[in-house]
Amino acid sequence: MIRLGNGPQAARNIAGAVGAVALMSLSTVPGSAQQDFCAVLMRVLADTPNKFLSFKTGRYHEKLKQWDANIFLPGMQGCRIDVEIDNYQCYNEGLSHRTADQQEKNLVSTVRRCLPGLSSTNRSKDEKGIVRSVVEWKTAEKRQVQVVKRHVKSRNNDDKIFVYVEAAD
Repeated sequence: MIRLGNGPQAARNIAGAVGAVALMSLSTVPGSAQQDFCAVLMRVLADTPNKFLSFKTGRYHEKLKQWDANIFLPGMQGCRIDVEIDNYQCYNEGLSHRTADQQEKNLVSTVRRCLPGLSSTNRSKDEKGIVRSVVEWKTAEKRQVQVVKRHVKSRNNDDKIFVYVEAAD
């Protein structure tokens, strides 16, 4: 039995575990889970010219300038539309280093399968003890997908994974 504790940390532990199981299923189940992820990703990519406003729903987060989205990439805790920088983003947060590493690996593999024939670029930046790793794909239609891992060196259970979709430069 796994002991999750109480309070906000317990909620993050549960959310991280649920996200890990969902993403692990993407890499181990070649059928419908990956097809569902790819179908949603293609739908989001297709809506890029509309700035994802057709997915805008629910609550507006004033501080972040983001709307909750009504379409989620499978395995992600939440998805939002950022109206300031015109992107669609999904996230998993409160992750251990190990879980974040595994989710990043699984997401990169899954996105590669969704975007066959596209090469990706990798970059990483270490700033004040936070390492931000980015794997990015750009389509011929000038759209991009990024899988981003935000690794907090000094604390375990505080890593984040993001998937961003937006117009490419």
